Amino acid sequence: MRVPLVYNPASGGGKGRLRFREAESLLAAEGIQVDPHATLRPGHATELARELSDAGHEVLYIMGGDGTLSEAANGVLDSAKDPVLGFIPAGTGNDFLRDFEITRRAQAVDRIRFGTPRPIDAVHVHTDDTDRWCINIFGTGFAAQAADSANRNFKWAGGQAYNLGVMHQLLRLRPVQTTLTLDGQAVAGRFPMVMACNSIHTGGAMKMAPMARPDDGLVDVLYVDPVSRRELIALLAGIREGRHVRHDKVHFRRARKVRIEPEEPSPLLADGEVYGRTPVDLEVHPGALRVLL
Repeated sequence: MRVPLVYNPASGGGKGRLRFREAESLLAAEGIQVDPHATLRPGHATELARELSDAGHEVLYIMGGDGTLSEAANGVLDSAKDPVLGFIPAGTGNDFLRDFEITRRAQAVDRIRFGTPRPIDAVHVHTDDTDRWCINIFGTGFAAQAADSANRNFKWAGGQAYNLGVMHQLLRLRPVQTTLTLDGQAVAGRFPMVMACNSIHTGGAMKMAPMARPDDGLVDVLYVDPVSRRELIALLAGIREGRHVRHDKVHFRRARKVRIEPEEPSPLLADGEVYGRTPVDLEVHPGALRVLL
């Protein structure tokens, strides 16, 4: 039997097709033949994964960066079926798989060959005009605004676009009065940034939520008290090693249901993609996906 494999040829800075050939050879060496399905446009991985799931395939392999994995997960979660997923990294950051110590394609193939299905939580994201799923990290405020600025103003800078977006937003830094409702308990303040983390890593090995677990039925919610530009720069620098958790203006809470409601709308950042606007409701669905890990 050939296993469907959805992959993004544009992932990893355009190296996705070459990396697919590598993965195909690694899988073949383990006696696994694949039926490749290349994505052609943004959102196509969602369509392909939904169609393949609805068709009754019991196993699907997904290959690409965090965005492709997230898109495919959305397709499976929107399907009436429940296939087992095998994830293969082929992007730039590959942050979601980093939580499981999978950073190379050979490691992913080893898990596919010898691993067992593990239930992984998914976070349902609801706004007035959006219903989506998130499997890695969700954010509003500064992080989302920086990503939005990068997409709008600095696409020409390639891998440096987000850093330029960060600098652009630092010049505009202004905390906004925000109400967080965490499992029915309200927390209010002038928070420049709010994150809800299903897993640890973001931005290429940055440890946004060092204690997060993608199978505990909860998200780790990070919110930041008002900070100066200098403090925020130091805080962002500390995220790579997880040192920001010791900052006295950084707070963590765990919750299954989260509502984020700032007085001024913020864009949303979910698994690296910017879309929609606050207010937003999040709800963790425990064990919604089964992944070979």
